[in-house]
Amino acid sequence: MTIILCFFVSLLAFAAQQEKRFGNLKVVLHDVSLTHSLYFIDAQTEKTFPIFDTIDASSNNRFYLQTDLMMYSLAKSSGVLGSQQFTENGFQVLYEIKDIATILFDYVFSASPGRNADDFDLLSLSVHLVNKAKKSQNFALKAVFDTHLGEKTQTHFSTQLEPLIKTEMNFSRLVEEGWIKSSDGLRSIQFNFPESAFSPSHARLANKDFVLAQTWDINGLTGRSFNSVYSYNNSAVALYWAAQKTDPEKTALFQLSLSFAQDGLDPYRVVSAKVENQKISEPVLEKPSLDTTIIEEKSGLEEPLDDLSVQAENPYAYTKSITSDQLDKAYIEALLAKIEALENEDTSLDRTELLKLNAELDAILEFLRK
Repeated sequence: MTIILCFFVSLLAFAAQQEKRFGNLKVVLHDVSLTHSLYFIDAQTEKTFPIFDTIDASSNNRFYLQTDLMMYSLAKSSGVLGSQQFTENGFQVLYEIKDIATILFDYVFSASPGRNADDFDLLSLSVHLVNKAKKSQNFALKAVFDTHLGEKTQTHFSTQLEPLIKTEMNFSRLVEEGWIKSSDGLRSIQFNFPESAFSPSHARLANKDFVLAQTWDINGLTGRSFNSVYSYNNSAVALYWAAQKTDPEKTALFQLSLSFAQDGLDPYRVVSAKVENQKISEPVLEKPSLDTTIIEEKSGLEEPLDDLSVQAENPYAYTKSITSDQLDKAYIEALLAKIEALENEDTSLDRTELLKLNAELDAILEFLRK
């Protein structure tokens, strides 16, 4: 079945970023990296306070897609095609990995019970992934959020069962933990874990540099401080969704619930997946006010004019024959590591070299799929 996704993309070629207010929350969309930043807005002073670390807009939140063959970083610098837009009560981000999957991230703000309808304190995420490969695949999702509110206190995080978390921890029973909260005492963000097959199955609290690695690092060290060689007292939340086997042109669903609070109040805890699902709008698959685009036709997924990292037309297509050495696991891992290293060099990114390496990687994966 052909899935028609509607996306308004004409402004993306001209704007480096977009922003919109939702009650006392603000969202900034970074079009070049296809990431976003969230801010609290003080109701009295109108001053903004970042919810996640803003030092690096491309990594304050990052998603990874795990397939049967490899893991993809969902970012334009990794050669992933995409675009994003604001909606009436949220925003959407659309990614395409050629011949692998299209992934629609649908974020919707809402108000918890007892609040005015426009007094938003909840954010629901639904990820709709369509398998574009020719055979069934297992898809799993990883997310990294560079939290910083708790770094200002002695307690980086808390859960229902662990009120004081000062060192790295792993969680495999998230429903029992109930939530993971990062708070500076005045403002809080909370990741809620209602019982649902579509919610994260595992979580890891660790230094940002460790969890941002393009690996399925579900079991890290415990009891270690939130320090690394590159950063001090820099904690982050990594969430992992269990793999879903998905047939060609079928859809896998992943969900996440966030809640926010200011003025020293506790965030609302979402305990029922059913209640939360009622607040999640359907993905924009057909909407007359927006341009419609068939995913197979890439013309509707426009990239910024100055961004050479997308897949659209790679002038460095790999035309050599694939050798047995290139199919070796160690070779592929080294290739991935080099790509990751280039992506992390934000100030001196060699896009030509990145394109060449991604083209070689695509050629190897295409060979393996045959």
